[in-house]
Amino acid sequence: CLVSERELDHIEKHIYRAERARGLRDHKYRLLPQRIPSETVFPKILTLRKEEKTETIQKTHKAKTKKHRAAWAKEQIKGHQDQMIRGRELTEQRSERLRAWKMSSPAPPLHRPATHKEEEKEFEQITAYPIAQPYQEALIEVTIQMEKSRKEDNVKKPLRRELLSMPPFLRSQLEK
Repeated sequence: CLVSERELDHIEKHIYRAERARGLRDHKYRLLPQRIPSETVFPKILTLRKEEKTETIQKTHKAKTKKHRAAWAKEQIKGHQDQMIRGRELTEQRSERLRAWKMSSPAPPLHRPATHKEEEKEFEQITAYPIAQPYQEALIEVTIQMEKSRKEDNVKKPLRRELLSMPPFLRSQLEK
């Protein structure tokens, strides 16, 4: 055997699916009855008189005519227009209510944005000494113009203690 059973199984399933897709088998994988072209039977044509035709043959449901389609389209358009008109009326009523409510309440005062005055910057001249000096005897001085910081005035300096307090456990260690 050149092909394993598993592959044969896959091939059979594939064939079944293909036949089912083509309509050769039904949903339970049974072959549908096939007609041989030589056995095809043509329908018998009955010739009836005009009176018999109208009595025996049922009237088939005709597709809607152009008049019906045009009438339906007009109906749809009219319904749509009615909806649009109703919507406009509702929005107008809503806007009128809002206008009346706004007119009855007093107008809020106009708030003008506060104009910020440009703060004038103060500069001070500072003498600086570069870190790398070529000669130790004659130091190079550089005068720099720096902006005065206004935060210096507001900075709280911590209280200075001249002597640090000794924790009690260290005191006992020193006494020994």
